[in-house]
Amino acid sequence: MTDILYLLAVPVVAMLMTAGVIWHSKRQANASLRARLRSRPETTLSVAPADVIRAERDRA
Repeated sequence: MTDILYLLAVPVVAMLMTAGVIWHSKRQANASLRARLRSRPETTLSVAPADVIRAERDRA
């Protein structure tokens, strides 16, 4: 009986530990990304108008 409980408990504990490691690493990555975005200066992306893009494409 003890062997069966052991065989059932080991995979469950291993899965919970793996889930905890994944959760923690995602949390750290999210915090790192937020800190990096916070430290960046505000930039605005400008998209060229469609006619400018067509003119460049036709020129090539």
